[in-house]
Amino acid sequence: MLRTSWLAWLWPLLIILIAISAGLVTFVFPDTVIRPAVLMLFLIVCPGMAVVYFFRLTEAAVEWMLIIALSLAIDAFIAGGLLYAGRWSPPNILKILIGLCIISAIMRLLVMLPVFAALAGKLTHMRRS
Repeated sequence: MLRTSWLAWLWPLLIILIAISAGLVTFVFPDTVIRPAVLMLFLIVCPGMAVVYFFRLTEAAVEWMLIIALSLAIDAFIAGGLLYAGRWSPPNILKILIGLCIISAIMRLLVMLPVFAALAGKLTHMRRS
């Protein structure tokens, strides 16, 4: 139980940390050497990781396959949407992805707070009745 609790807090914090570092190496320190590695890590892992949690899967292999596949699909969906809207801009695409990841991670952290967990339990109990 302790390990599960620790991992539950680790993933959203990691998403936030990687998203902030991707924003920093893109907008604040663009000439840094680690920029490609940080951006590839962010683009391949974070958008999918932000969404896969809500599926409540139990197998790690399935989670990671979905994380990578959904990350690439979300990246392409947002980029394609901006392209068709006539607003193509790689910095704006990255800003949208960073915002999506941070908002999703914050929602995930809020759900883990005892107050929200109790409320969710009451709502689930009410639906079953």
